[in-house]
Amino acid sequence: MMRREEAEFILTEVEALSGLTAETVRSWRRKGYLPPIKAYAKITVTELAALVIRKRLTNYGFGPAESQHVADRHAPLLLYYAVLDTVGSCEVRGTLQALLQFEAEFDRGEDLAKEVAGVEGSPATVLVSIDGSELVAEAVQALDIGEDSGDGYFINLRGLGRQLGAAAGKPLVKIQLPVPDGDRSRQLTRRFPR
Repeated sequence: MMRREEAEFILTEVEALSGLTAETVRSWRRKGYLPPIKAYAKITVTELAALVIRKRLTNYGFGPAESQHVADRHAPLLLYYAVLDTVGSCEVRGTLQALLQFEAEFDRGEDLAKEVAGVEGSPATVLVSIDGSELVAEAVQALDIGEDSGDGYFINLRGLGRQLGAAAGKPLVKIQLPVPDGDRSRQLTRRFPR
């Protein structure tokens, strides 16, 4: 069982990465639209991903209360795409053999990236609303926009995940791979994807 730790961000980083002002974040926290800060005014990368989504939703007229559930539910997808698509976004520590196994599994498919990000099921690529309908998560190829659709919007989860991963400037997730009892092999650190 691997041990997972999310990167943390201070408020100035949150402001730069999410597009929300520090005052907006403080106001939302005071009004209960964000959870209380645990320590040192830092938030995790999943909380930051939720703020990135919420900022996009405010651009479409959603208020902080309306955006909370949608953003919290889909924030792991931003982390998933950041881990999947951003070089060095996942820092892994373990023995050489364990790192080689991790890399082989990471390269084989998307399952390990989903596990690292906490995503279950088939990941959606975008959040979309057509003609004012409910905001739904879809894979890009599943979008069926009718010829008569006059209005709508979408939030590109994969694109936002890539932007977050590239702009963060540090690993978003740190993983400690298990070490079998009695194994005294040297612990190494590598970043994935390479």
